[in-house]
Amino acid sequence: EVNDAFLRITGYTRAEVIGRRIDEIGFWINPDERRQGLDVLRAGGTVRDLEARFRTKAGAEVVALAYADLVDVDGRQCVITALMDITPRVRAEAAQREFLPMLGHELRNPLGTIAATLGVLNRRSTCTPWRRGRSRRCTRRAARPSTTCRSRASP
Repeated sequence: EVNDAFLRITGYTRAEVIGRRIDEIGFWINPDERRQGLDVLRAGGTVRDLEARFRTKAGAEVVALAYADLVDVDGRQCVITALMDITPRVRAEAAQREFLPMLGHELRNPLGTIAATLGVLNRRSTCTPWRRGRSRRCTRRAARPSTTCRSRASP
């Protein structure tokens, strides 16, 4: 049996799925992940939180957490599986990993220019002690976000 959520996410019809083995459909992008899960089940275990990638009928990739157990149905051992689609979360995490280094770079560039300009002003003989003190404080403050960006953007 197959539920409506599976059909909706994968794009398959009930007739295309019922009576066919999942490996015949080509649903798992990495069939080794499926085999590993089956090995766990055969050894008496359960599959929990297995992040796996699946291919829909249209060819799109779905990332899901897989949960599976062996159950007895009329004397036959069957695998009952539940999938939780985490594709949006995985895509958001990937976008964040790409965004943070770019943000760090964009913040460091203007702050570096500001810090260099303040350094030149500090060295000028016409700079009063008050301005020099303010300039040094600004230089330190400009360097702080740059360091923060560098540490947060680096893996």
